[in-house]
Amino acid sequence: MTTKFTVESLVAEDGERFLVMLEDGLPAWYQNLYYSTERRINTYAANTVLREAYNIQMLHSWAHEVGVCLESRFAKGQYFNVAEMDSLVAYCLVRRSKKPKVSNVVKYGQQKKRLSQDSCVEASTANLRIKQIAYYIDWWTLEANMSLATEERRIREKERWEMLRKLKKRAPRPSRDNVSNFSKTLPPEVMDVIFKTVDPNSERNPWKHRVVRVRNHLILMMFATLGIRKGELLGLKLSDLNLPESSLYILKNPDDSTDPRIREPNAKTFSRELKVTGNLSRHLQDCMAHRRKIKGAGKHSFLFISLFGPSKGQPLSIAAVNKIISDLKGAHPEVIHNISAHSFRHTYFTGYARHLKSSGKTPVEIKQRLDETGGWMGTHMTSAHYTQQFIIEQAHESQVEYQEGLGFLAGEKD
Repeated sequence: MTTKFTVESLVAEDGERFLVMLEDGLPAWYQNLYYSTERRINTYAANTVLREAYNIQMLHSWAHEVGVCLESRFAKGQYFNVAEMDSLVAYCLVRRSKKPKVSNVVKYGQQKKRLSQDSCVEASTANLRIKQIAYYIDWWTLEANMSLATEERRIREKERWEMLRKLKKRAPRPSRDNVSNFSKTLPPEVMDVIFKTVDPNSERNPWKHRVVRVRNHLILMMFATLGIRKGELLGLKLSDLNLPESSLYILKNPDDSTDPRIREPNAKTFSRELKVTGNLSRHLQDCMAHRRKIKGAGKHSFLFISLFGPSKGQPLSIAAVNKIISDLKGAHPEVIHNISAHSFRHTYFTGYARHLKSSGKTPVEIKQRLDETGGWMGTHMTSAHYTQQFIIEQAHESQVEYQEGLGFLAGEKD
């Protein structure tokens, strides 16, 4: 008999988002106990916990398919053996929509050969899955050992830590041999094709209705010229715009009771003020003017809304923005491929870093401005993650300068 492991997102009357992990439609005890006592109580963002919940349910789905009773095994201190860990890692390599069929525990190498490249997630995704599953197992097995006598608990703790160490060690690691892993920055020629394609008057524009073309063009413009996230864009309210002062405010507002979306978009970084150009400001003014004409839009203050269908007038969803990117890739698959909304964020910060460097700013000043614009804490190195292409360029420039300054090469001729 197949057991179905699912995750349901719910919204309380006060706007708080929370989730319930289900097993055949009923709340699952250990999963929800972990969520409520370890994750949600520590103020982790709802969307972050949602992704983790899917990964935890993946562990339970794997255990059910291979015949491993987690509760019984952990209560007895019988932890995963090597074959089981390899099988779990292989299971985590597969996209949720293309779950592998495993009737017994098989070795990682054997399982991996059966998987096509299209059905596998990126190494970084599988790595995160394994790590989050390991955190969950760590919590569960620790709780299971708490009531044991001191000596027995000491023995089990050693075995438990060894199992967790081996499991984490098996987590796939992103290859550093591929340059694309260092940079997700879109080259200028691709950006040029994108904005020629999404021009509302373009014949290759993938959207039928002009109002949709205009809205989607503005959304992509904001990604490219402000470097904001999907959640930040979809969380924008009319009150966050101060166009007479050429300002736009990115504000954190989790569990907003005025947001009807179950999967609530929100800012991950610090609140901040961004400046908008005159051209972008005009597009935003046109958007607000048209928004007032849409039935149902007056029931909330979110800037971007659905324009057709049953959700007309409702705040635009994350899935809708993902569909915009998907449609864009379909319009020019030979040029626009393997991009996401986040690609524009990488592209923006790489270009901004180049601009600051050409303006004579020092490395410290460049980081300060990137941190302020991105909403990052100054003590963190997050800005480096978004400016890998710029860092590589600077490293290459420094290498050339160093080589040209070597005295023993000064007299050599080509």
